[in-house]
Amino acid sequence: MDRNRLTAKFMSELSQAFWMNNTLLKLSMAHCELYDNGCIYLFDGIERNLKLMELDITNNSLRSLSAKRIAEVLTIRDVCLESLNLSHNSLSDQGALQIISSLNQNRVLKRLDLNDNQLNDPVAVSMLDMVKRNSKISYINLNLNNFDQVVVQ
Repeated sequence: MDRNRLTAKFMSELSQAFWMNNTLLKLSMAHCELYDNGCIYLFDGIERNLKLMELDITNNSLRSLSAKRIAEVLTIRDVCLESLNLSHNSLSDQGALQIISSLNQNRVLKRLDLNDNQLNDPVAVSMLDMVKRNSKISYINLNLNNFDQVVVQ
């Protein structure tokens, strides 16, 4: 579905379709102008979907409201999302910290891409702490953020 302008109405209907779908394993919705409302609808559906393993929502102007909903869904035991690409969005430090905090409980997600989200040092520090406690994470991309090299090293 990449590079399609998806309306809130469509996202609401897609969310409901996720409730009944048992076959979709991978979904890419990069550059779809989801914004926070579309993302919230999307994760409302993912919350009830027990099959989706990979999601790419790169470059959708996602902000703190999206991050809050993503974090909530990542703490749900039955959600089986293994790979989440949130690169090139507008997540705040607060939003990224909520997602990272949810990974202290999540034991399914293996890949997280937060490339180019204007994140700062507290996010890098929190990510390092989370990785010490979560042995399932095998890939994290934090390129093109605003980290001090001393903190990252």
